[in-house]
Amino acid sequence: SRPTITLAKLITSLPKLTSLDISGTNLAGSFSFDQDEELNYIKKELSIDENENFTMQASIAGLLVLKHKLDFLGLFDVDERGSARRWLPAKKVS
Repeated sequence: SRPTITLAKLITSLPKLTSLDISGTNLAGSFSFDQDEELNYIKKELSIDENENFTMQASIAGLLVLKHKLDFLGLFDVDERGSARRWLPAKKVS
């Protein structure tokens, strides 16, 4: 199971995505990680050009490849600290 890669692949496949609900899944991944290391890992695994620039800060590694903030992000029951994560790139989180 590679939740970070699964989520990043979903995000890159849907560039116009505005709402995402990952409630009840393991797609939030680890609570603590290095953003640069995770982004490099994602780029390598998904064959994304290493020079492609991603500027979104996210406390969920798979969301680092977002090009814009989501309107909605559902995180119910993803882990014990889901909505307590520092950077959640969405206007509304539940």
